[in-house]
Amino acid sequence: MSFVLSGDAITNLVVGDNVLAVEVHNFSAQSPDITFGMSLGYLQNLTVLPQLSISAENGIVTLTWNQTGFVLQQADSLAGPWTDLPGPVHNSPYSVPASAAAQYYRLRK
Repeated sequence: MSFVLSGDAITNLVVGDNVLAVEVHNFSAQSPDITFGMSLGYLQNLTVLPQLSISAENGIVTLTWNQTGFVLQQADSLAGPWTDLPGPVHNSPYSVPASAAAQYYRLRK
């Protein structure tokens, strides 16, 4: 027998200790055949992050990434502030002249 928590019911679990209570009944106190077995599993969807690559050729810098559903952002420093590139840019590849001011780039979901 399987018992599955999913959807809104999964919100009943909390960070830290959760208690699973069980009760076993036997036909009589003298019966030697009582058995209890249990397993607990947890499945979580794995999120694979996109890989952002950069290349330069003939005075053009090209950024490419391997997944859809992300927006390209830029900043003057790693600390930000980060802003979406005008458009916004959702599709790979994206190219800029190599002579443009140095920028940091990242993808946001």
